[in-house]
Amino acid sequence: MKKDVSRIIVSEIFGVMIFLIILLISTILFKKLNLQIAKAIIHFVNNNALLIITISLFFSSAKVIKLMKFPANLFYPVLNAFAFLYFIKFFFKLLEFVDVLTGANLFWIFEILEVFAYPFCFILIVILGYIKYIKTHVKPLKKKKDSKEVSWEEIGSEFKKTLLELIKSAGKPDGSRKNS
Repeated sequence: MKKDVSRIIVSEIFGVMIFLIILLISTILFKKLNLQIAKAIIHFVNNNALLIITISLFFSSAKVIKLMKFPANLFYPVLNAFAFLYFIKFFFKLLEFVDVLTGANLFWIFEILEVFAYPFCFILIVILGYIKYIKTHVKPLKKKKDSKEVSWEEIGSEFKKTLLELIKSAGKPDGSRKNS
């Protein structure tokens, strides 16, 4: 586990450093060129660099917590959901940027969707994360060696027989009552 945690941390630091170096080089290069779209893209990435790094740190922290033992790894789905919230925020900023860049003026549709996206995605990711956690960490009950597997068809036919017996017995008079 220590190797995995250190590998995640080193790769995260390395990835952030490479991202910042590429961002710095592209910022310097495109300031000298007269490409408006490229300048706008670099400006957008520069303005959102902290958000991108935050997303990366949240996902990496979630990976590290996932590798920990119970009960510390119980926080993995929640931390992963927070990482997705930041990712969704970045995604909507990117949609807005593309909308401004193209001049389509359609972002108002996404603004409406954005209001519902945050709570829906957070809840969905937490629920799915805990379902996955339960599937991977909770051991299923062992069957007894002498027990036989029952199919749903057998259960259905037994249920039908029971209902028929109930209906038949409801129509018969009780033995304690006398017919008069």
